[in-house]
Amino acid sequence: APAAQQRAPAPQRAAAAPDDGSVVGIGVGLALDSNHNLCISSLLPGSPAKRSGLLEEGDILRYIDGKDVRGLVPEDVRPLILGKQGTFVTLSVQRGNTQIVARMARAKPTQDAAPPKAGVATAPRADTNTYSSAYAQATANRQDVAPLQKEAPAP
Repeated sequence: APAAQQRAPAPQRAAAAPDDGSVVGIGVGLALDSNHNLCISSLLPGSPAKRSGLLEEGDILRYIDGKDVRGLVPEDVRPLILGKQGTFVTLSVQRGNTQIVARMARAKPTQDAAPPKAGVATAPRADTNTYSSAYAQATANRQDVAPLQKEAPAP
């Protein structure tokens, strides 16, 4: 009897989850294209979908967490994408002849997480100097060794 009592509340909590305000998605807009394929119509800036770099507008949605969504409309698919913050969802999309599988955590979009655009110079972050200093140290060590190697063969 105690085991049955412990298991009973879990479905109730799961059913209540969508109402507690913590349900989020991955920041994709969905629409039907001219061939009635369910496709990604937009990527919200700062969203998990945009930050992943894996999804693009126009990608045709085929599967969500292994469930075939071909023939469904955006309203039918929305509940499959939404879930509790931090849980993962896997989308399988088709882009031309390529199948792309993207797994990402559901989260609210962040305002400051937009990646820099190509060709735009940005100031280096503080942590990028770690590699530079390590490289400089390795280069310095090689220069210290080089004169010893040149002098060793001399008679």
